[in-house]
Amino acid sequence: MFPVCQRALLFGNIWAGKVVLPISSQTQTPDETEEIQAVLSSQTFSEAPTLARLLKYLCRNHFSEDKRDLNEYRIGVEALGRSPDFDPARNSCVRVEMHRLQGRLRKYYETEGADHNVRIILMDGRYGLQFVRRSDGYAAASRGANEFTAPGEESGDRI
Repeated sequence: MFPVCQRALLFGNIWAGKVVLPISSQTQTPDETEEIQAVLSSQTFSEAPTLARLLKYLCRNHFSEDKRDLNEYRIGVEALGRSPDFDPARNSCVRVEMHRLQGRLRKYYETEGADHNVRIILMDGRYGLQFVRRSDGYAAASRGANEFTAPGEESGDRI
């Protein structure tokens, strides 16, 4: 079992009152595929093509067999289209876009994706993502509690 945290480690109170379980990142499951498609085809992400492209990139890396460590340079060049001379020490665009993506996912799960059983999570300070499944379903949950089961720490490098 995963440790229970008394504060919202994932996205503030998006999962308030819900227990979440990490889904293995080794093999993409049908519900993960469905969730990726739902998020990317949503109104929330249709208004943000750069963030949709970044999310697709992170998902591809998450399920890649030759999963390479993510870093600011790789994300900047490979996902955001920066030139090979991109210097993340001088340009914070990757950190800014990751923060924007985290906020966009939060917005999506507060609105269009509020009833989804699988969610895509970008943890603070990480470049990788996690897929989490709510263990108790959405119908019986109350939004007031602050207990969470934290996903494993295997997702990406620290920002």
